[in-house]
Amino acid sequence: MIFLPGFGDTVHSRSLNKLIKNLTSISSKVVIITSEETDRYPKGVSLYETHAEAIFANCRQFIKRSVIVGYSEGGLKAVWLTRIAQESGEAPAKTILLESVGLYKQSTLGLMAKFFLSGLLSIWRAEVIMTFMDVIWLIIRRAILRGKVLQMAREAKEMSCPTSLIGITVPVIAISCRRDLISNPDRISLTVRKVVVKGWRYGHEFPVVFPEKLIRIITGL
Repeated sequence: MIFLPGFGDTVHSRSLNKLIKNLTSISSKVVIITSEETDRYPKGVSLYETHAEAIFANCRQFIKRSVIVGYSEGGLKAVWLTRIAQESGEAPAKTILLESVGLYKQSTLGLMAKFFLSGLLSIWRAEVIMTFMDVIWLIIRRAILRGKVLQMAREAKEMSCPTSLIGITVPVIAISCRRDLISNPDRISLTVRKVVVKGWRYGHEFPVVFPEKLIRIITGL
C-alpha cells in the first residue's frame, strides 16, 4: 500500500499515528510518501502532476498491483500518480481517495476557508489539534522561511479545480463523509465509485480521528 497524506502531514505527523497503525493491519507493507518538491514547475503543467512524477520516479518498484491511498490533498496526488503509473505499464490494483480535493470545481478562497472551518468544528479532538499545528508550521516554513507563497497559491487553485479521471481504467473509489465541507460526496463525479459515510461526528478529519471505522470500510470494498 502506498499512502499519500494530506496538506501539512509528514511521516512524523503525530495526527497520522493512529491511521498508519490501522493501515498496517490490512497491508504487510505501507509506504508513506509526503510532498515531493522541485524548483522546476513548467508553465501549463499541473503542479500535482509534477509532484506525482517525482513520487513515481522514487517508488516505481512499489506501485505495480499495489493499492494507492490518498487523503485530502494526497488524493489529488493519488489521481495523478495512478494515471502516470498506468501509462507507464505499472498500474496499481486500485486507488482509494479519502476526503479528496480536486474532484469538482469550487472557489479557491472558499476551499481554504472550509479547511480552517472544518478544523475548528473538530478542534476539540487531539488528532485535529495536531493536524492544525502541522499545517500552521508548514505554512510558516514554506511561505515565510522558503518564499513559496506563489507556489502555495497555485497549489490552492489546483486543489479547487476538478482533475480529469478520463482514461484511468484502474478502479477508483472515493470515500467521503456526508457532512464533509471540503469533499462533498454529492458533487463528486458519477464516474467514481463513491462510499458515503453518514453520521454527525464524521467530517473531513474522519480518516485520522476514526481510522478503525475507515479500515472496516476499506476491507469491505
